[in-house]
Amino acid sequence: ANPGEHSVVIYVDGLGFSNSDQAINYTMTLTGTTPTSPSAGSLGGPTVQLAGTGFDSDVTALTVTVCGVEVAVTRNSFQELEVILPACPATVCTQSVSTCDIEVSHGNTTLTLTDKVTFNSDDTPSITNIDPDNAGTGGGKSITITGTGFTATTSDVSVMFDSVVCTVDSATVTQIICTTAAKIDLSNKDGVAVRISNSLALNPDMKPMTYMDKWSSKFTWGGEEENIPVAGDLAGIVEGQIIYLDINTPILKALVINGGHIVFDDNQDVKLMAEYILILNGGSLTIGTEDVPYTHQGIVEMHGNQQSTELPMYGAKTLAVRNGTVEMHGVEVTPKWTELGESAEAGATTIVVNMETNWKVGDEIALSSSSFSPSENEDFTITTINYADGKTTLGLGSALKYNHISLTQTIRGVEIRTAAKIGHLTRNVKMQGNVNEDHLEEVDACPQEFDPDQFAGQTCFMGRYGAALDSDQFGSQLMFHAASMEIERSTAGWRM
Repeated sequence: ANPGEHSVVIYVDGLGFSNSDQAINYTMTLTGTTPTSPSAGSLGGPTVQLAGTGFDSDVTALTVTVCGVEVAVTRNSFQELEVILPACPATVCTQSVSTCDIEVSHGNTTLTLTDKVTFNSDDTPSITNIDPDNAGTGGGKSITITGTGFTATTSDVSVMFDSVVCTVDSATVTQIICTTAAKIDLSNKDGVAVRISNSLALNPDMKPMTYMDKWSSKFTWGGEEENIPVAGDLAGIVEGQIIYLDINTPILKALVINGGHIVFDDNQDVKLMAEYILILNGGSLTIGTEDVPYTHQGIVEMHGNQQSTELPMYGAKTLAVRNGTVEMHGVEVTPKWTELGESAEAGATTIVVNMETNWKVGDEIALSSSSFSPSENEDFTITTINYADGKTTLGLGSALKYNHISLTQTIRGVEIRTAAKIGHLTRNVKMQGNVNEDHLEEVDACPQEFDPDQFAGQTCFMGRYGAALDSDQFGSQLMFHAASMEIERSTAGWRM
């Protein structure tokens, strides 16, 4: 019976009910706990049974607090309540060992067990690392958790990632090894929960555990090999999905990232190829981060030509972002531009710059013209790099066709520096358009070289800077705009 006054009525078969003017009063009592002296680390977690009488069967009528923090009743009867100890409030746990009260309230009645619970910060388990920090939603991944304050008794250890059980295989006082289970609810983001003897482990550095599936895995696409996208398919990444792009994709008709996320795998070179990519509803495409740049070759390549069907607002060969994020961070290049340190004559196979670089053999560079003719701009591949005495000598894959100057002159007391510029062209993270050989055309050089004088006559337009390849195709487009007209953001677009 619930606490309080209750009328007593007797029913006798054949005679009916008795009078109801007599009553019995049930008094709520709180006599103790199991265990007798509950204790926990500073984050709480252990389960405690409260003993007594007259507890209301309707748990919503009861209020139970520990250290002034209201806790949920997980199980109840007339003589027992079960609760989970909360984290100790900072206002209470001002020392390594602190005690506080348990209170049970019903109506105007409040019962107290004074200084009943002990919180000891030294008993708090702590996580220092989770390796690996990601797993597929299909389960079966072995995870190693290291830290302090663990136990070798595996039955006293529980691990959950986003409310999904990770079955404990082994445990020591500093290490737990568990195997992940399949994750069905992709929206659940409860994080890491490690309990030692029901005490919740501290995760001071907020070590994450992320469920992400590889693009190459059949579990990403419903568990069937035949569902893995092939050339010409429309692929979709939905909210809750984090896809690790671990292979070069075929040329997709379209990729729609609708609230989901694609992250490029930095264990290898990866290329994402599609005719159209649309990111919306908070979706994202990530190739490296500002803190951890991508170190391999990460390429987004858009495909199409002048005859391609255009999407409304976006056109063709477009990566369009509507309320989403594109993040690309490659290896920092130093410097991106510099100047020739010493004059170099036609036929030379080396050039000098007056600084140290982090350029690499195989990188592409551009050397600007030292004349009025743009046709004397030249591109090279670096074959060797030697740094000495503050200068870097670059070996070139081919000889210079033209003279390129680097000199300092003093004219009327003013020092004037004149030098060809060198631009570093190679990037390890790129967004680009495909090159369609069917749309290329060889253009012969004009009979007479282009004359930049405004009054000069020109012999032709095409090929005025020398023989070249002409094309009626175009590069890729990257377009951003807000999710609705009400949001005051401008649309941004780039063509590459």
